[in-house]
Amino acid sequence: MINIQPRGEENKDAWFSVSGTISLDELKDVYARELERYSKTVKIEGFRAGKVPIDIVERRYGEEIKANSIKEKIWEALEEETKKKNHWIKIFKIESLVWSQKGDNIEFSLSCEVLPRKKISFDVDLKKPDGFDSKASDQDIKEEIESLKRRYTTLVDDTEQSELTENSAGVFDIFAKDIGTARTYLNQKDVFVDLASAYEWFKKLVVGMKVGETREGIAYVDRGDKKFRITLKSIKRKVIPSEDDLAKTLGYKSKEELYEEIKKRVEERKKAELKNILYFTLIFKISEKINLPIPQSLLGQKAKQILDDDPNIDKERLATLATSLALEDIVLYNLIEDMQLKLSDEEIRQNLKEISTHYRLTEAEVNRLFESKREELENSFLLKKAKNKLMEIVESKMAELIG
Repeated sequence: MINIQPRGEENKDAWFSVSGTISLDELKDVYARELERYSKTVKIEGFRAGKVPIDIVERRYGEEIKANSIKEKIWEALEEETKKKNHWIKIFKIESLVWSQKGDNIEFSLSCEVLPRKKISFDVDLKKPDGFDSKASDQDIKEEIESLKRRYTTLVDDTEQSELTENSAGVFDIFAKDIGTARTYLNQKDVFVDLASAYEWFKKLVVGMKVGETREGIAYVDRGDKKFRITLKSIKRKVIPSEDDLAKTLGYKSKEELYEEIKKRVEERKKAELKNILYFTLIFKISEKINLPIPQSLLGQKAKQILDDDPNIDKERLATLATSLALEDIVLYNLIEDMQLKLSDEEIRQNLKEISTHYRLTEAEVNRLFESKREELENSFLLKKAKNKLMEIVESKMAELIG
């Protein structure tokens, strides 16, 4: 029998104080297993490995074996509580574990940080963000057209331009060595550089160059002085397509047909953006309504995942994203419990098929992956199913907001 209470006022539902009692009789089987395991693995001088008498092992390691047995029984009790899902869905961390023997019983206490179990409430109001327009404006279409023009701009030799300017583009042979070590730092031929987006030090070295000219100079690059030798092979100019040419290049009969397609594309993108905004607004509103605390362990996990993908992310944005993703996990896990979501065999097959397609894995490879990571993958499939349930609510609300 164990007693579970929220720990303190601050973030109280993410931390619980747990106490309980274990009788010595309950420890017997665990202790016997631990003792046998020790006898097969410990090394004691004068005995062959695995041949140490049980009584000698017990005299030498009895206290350690008893401590391990107690911890195992405590963990079993916590696992039983986790299965009940009355207080938490999973445990992240255990702290302040203390136990003592009183007569024939072991009394223990600990604190654990958890993913809290909360009843999800959808009784929240979703509104379209102020100023958000799901329709494509003329400016939206113009910006998209300009972006496409830049993407499909071609480069041709500029025979009229006699020397490089800050807005020129050129093809260079570039050689550089580190002044301190004399090692070759760079040795590349036919390197295309658009000066409009080049580093300032490079611009200063090459602006004014004529085709065939070679220049040398020193620049501080990658935490050291480098000596560069740069030869200009050719000067290029950009040929920006007209809207008619752009339409033909992209396979449209006219620029008007291209406009319509872009309008449709912009509006689809805006709807997707609105859907994402409303989804996380729903997550935050649910969290506020049921007063969801965020376990610091979960927050740390999400921050690490984000940093792995983008090490240079701004700290403020990192905190916002980590909080959003942590709250999303808590809501989805609780939704799985509320709705008693399960996976059918067909749903598992479909998810595995998507993994196979995405990662170009054979059926045998996917099956081996599933067998080795079954629990982890099924968990991710359930989270995806719960997310789809939330998205259905969001899509229904979107239909009301934008028709």
